[in-house]
Amino acid sequence: MRSIGLSVSSALTGVVLAKTSVQSSGLTVPSLDGFRISFLIAAGAVLIALAIAVLLPGQRFLKPAIPPTGRIGTAEA
Repeated sequence: MRSIGLSVSSALTGVVLAKTSVQSSGLTVPSLDGFRISFLIAAGAVLIALAIAVLLPGQRFLKPAIPPTGRIGTAEA
């Protein structure tokens, strides 16, 4: 999943920066608006991921298979 997310986000950021590029001194460079749009998209993705993480069920604690004896580091003879 992480590889898919990385690939999609890289492609999306590349498209946004390419579409918002401007000419400066004979060079084509990404504009400030392109970076702002990219950061807003990333912030939106973080908020969506946070909302999903909050809605996930918590960890269920199970009873231990061996009941604790209350003694630490002592061996029975």
